Amino acid sequence: MKTEKLPPNDSELEQSILGSFLLGSRDATLEVLAQHRDLCGYFYTLAHQNIFKAVSDLTDACQPVDVLTVKNRLEGQGKLGDAGGLEYLNSLPDKAPSGWNAPFYAEKLRELFIKRRLISACAQVTALAYNGTGIAELMESVERELNCIAPENSPNCPGMKELVLDCVNDIEDAHLHNGTPRGLTTGLTDLDRLTHGLRPGQLFIIGARPGEGKTTLAANIAEHVAIDCKKPVGVIELEMTDKELTLRLISSRSGVPLDRLLSGNLLNEDFQHMSLANGAIAKAPLYIADEGGITISQLKAKARRMYRQYKLALLVVDYLQLVRPSRPNPSRNVEVSEVSSSLKALAKELNIPMIVLSQLNRSSDTDKREPGLRDLRDSGSIEQDADIVGLLHRPDPDKPLVHLNIAKHRQGPRRKLELVFFGETFRFRCADRFPQTA
Repeated sequence: MKTEKLPPNDSELEQSILGSFLLGSRDATLEVLAQHRDLCGYFYTLAHQNIFKAVSDLTDACQPVDVLTVKNRLEGQGKLGDAGGLEYLNSLPDKAPSGWNAPFYAEKLRELFIKRRLISACAQVTALAYNGTGIAELMESVERELNCIAPENSPNCPGMKELVLDCVNDIEDAHLHNGTPRGLTTGLTDLDRLTHGLRPGQLFIIGARPGEGKTTLAANIAEHVAIDCKKPVGVIELEMTDKELTLRLISSRSGVPLDRLLSGNLLNEDFQHMSLANGAIAKAPLYIADEGGITISQLKAKARRMYRQYKLALLVVDYLQLVRPSRPNPSRNVEVSEVSSSLKALAKELNIPMIVLSQLNRSSDTDKREPGLRDLRDSGSIEQDADIVGLLHRPDPDKPLVHLNIAKHRQGPRRKLELVFFGETFRFRCADRFPQTA
């Protein structure tokens, strides 16, 4: 007797991803839900579909996800029995070695889901072919079925008329504003004139050797956007703590040297300056997530969550080489390339500018020369993925003059800008405003 073959499915894989969700890794869960909108359909087993729906509902409601909350949700819906019962729920976390593996499991389930859809589509098309359907109608049916199975493969390109109108509107708007930056301003007028402001989807790499001021420059820009422009800014800080970065912001905004803040040897006028600065910073839509040793998948999940929660206008990542790849690779170049390309893709996905800091190779220090694009540490793909690359260099360590060399500018000219670095208060200014200092 011939047994009917089951469609492609993997019950253990479904258990593993559900177990990952129940372990409570919310960022991983959010990443999976953002990337796979049809995830419920990926599950072949009805019990697993019911469990996933409970997980999804709890996540959407910003409630914790674990065995107890999912059990309560299913009980409230009268579906605990359909989901296998409490004993089955309790067994699922043991099926997952880590909550952070969920994105990998989701991709594998998606492949099985697409295979099932293809089998079903082929069966429908075969039936139409046997029924004498015309070639044109048959081909249209095939294309329609394939587009339904993998809509991300369907063309979604605007017409040239729409693109031309958008460009003309941009040009006219720029003319009306008489050269005023139309993108997000940085607070450094020379940089804003050169770039016309930071645009949505742009990846701005700031490269420097340790101690040259790349974190300070990024923090100054974040401070300007959040406080002066009143736009939400997210900072994913992988090197310092959120408190350390906040102390720098207080010093920068108040003009009180960090050393005095830490030692407590404050002058009478410092208290008034600090009060004004603290009030502005406390009200600013600036959100700092200090993380350590996270993978690019975890970073993307964190960024998407911050973007949804705070409606970010700018995201800063400090710094690129501290982000681990999704999977280790013997080649450091390959690892950094994965991180770099993923960050560019993230900027386009969120449609906001991203500032990402990068270390430079030691050779620029050894050779006593100004750094170039080849000095971006570990991978040439950083240069390739970036829209703008700014390289910081201090020609004379005893003077506050700093060069910001815009070594790559996808939408405009390259130029070397001169800044003045006030090290005691962690503040960059345009050099033309302080010629006597430089």
